[in-house]
Amino acid sequence: MYHHIAEEGNGDTIISIEGFEKQLNALSDAGYTTILYDDLIIYVEKGKSLQDKPILLTFDDGYESNLSIAAPILEKYGMCATIAIVGVTEGASFYKDTGVAIFPHFSLEDNRVKTLMEQGVIDIQMHTYDMHQVESLDGEGCRIGAVIMDGETEEDYTNTLKDDYAKIYDRILKTTGRSPVAYTYPHGKYDALSESIIHSLGAKVTVTTDVGVSEIVKDDPSSLYLLKRYNITDDFAGKDLVDMIEKSK
Repeated sequence: MYHHIAEEGNGDTIISIEGFEKQLNALSDAGYTTILYDDLIIYVEKGKSLQDKPILLTFDDGYESNLSIAAPILEKYGMCATIAIVGVTEGASFYKDTGVAIFPHFSLEDNRVKTLMEQGVIDIQMHTYDMHQVESLDGEGCRIGAVIMDGETEEDYTNTLKDDYAKIYDRILKTTGRSPVAYTYPHGKYDALSESIIHSLGAKVTVTTDVGVSEIVKDDPSSLYLLKRYNITDDFAGKDLVDMIEKSK
């Protein structure tokens, strides 16, 4: 799991350019091959073999740096990554209705998106339309993640989640021509109700921030639910990253 890339990392959601490239170089040298969610789905549903030592690289939120910095490095190593975007911050450099500056996010109408998708370098998936809220920007009592709020009825929550899902799904389909299949939970928050609703809406993959390696099983669609990830920072030297993955198998 990655987010933003910059000259210097912050030990949390920003990784340095140097650190990112060293990690990809180490993964490549260790024989890992990057895949996309569609590859997992085809493996589960149709039994099509995956490449040797498959690994998913994911970016959350849709930062401009994913296109301008990450994509060229991915291309250099013959790799690919999935970017889960948030609808309300797509193409934005300021937070909705506040004027507060944020790290720039790319627009799906950017010509680079279509080109990189056609080349198989990136894929675009869902990170909600407007359920990735933060109290410091949205104010007290905002919705923190795609789960039911205190005092909210199940009916109201279900309608809200369905409406939000439709907005981000339609936006991605309209601009990229591809139907998204994976839903990444904001802040890693989920529960049995959210899972039930998201899968009823057609998502074949749901993604968390739970730490670990997921076991994907042929003919078992449920193995694509609640995928685990590792948040990767500059604290991971290339060898450290490879060693962690190897020990987690």
